[in-house]
Amino acid sequence: MAARARVELNTTWERELLRSPGVRNAVTLHTETIKTVAQGLAPRGSTTKNNWNAIRNNLATAVAMDATGWRGNVVIEENHRVFHSLWHDLDGGWRDRKGGRHRGTRFLKRALERARDE
Repeated sequence: MAARARVELNTTWERELLRSPGVRNAVTLHTETIKTVAQGLAPRGSTTKNNWNAIRNNLATAVAMDATGWRGNVVIEENHRVFHSLWHDLDGGWRDRKGGRHRGTRFLKRALERARDE
């Protein structure tokens, strides 16, 4: 006995699908994965201390619905007093207060590339 199903595609089927709770769960899962990978790849100043302004402590996720469906973002530095992690992601690097040059590590780009590969 064969099962029969009727599939109807209307003009808003994609919007309805992208606004479903299952898509929200999938977006939340992948956004958290990207944040975890970025925390692992983030440069560390000290292995013994866990400073409040460390890059890995200032990454968060935000999942929200817009006009087309659910979107996930990895938010960098919600605290306005912390502003250094994006300097680590620049191509040319950055200079510290003493004038020393530091290469950019591109850790955010590598986290996105790992998520894309998986």
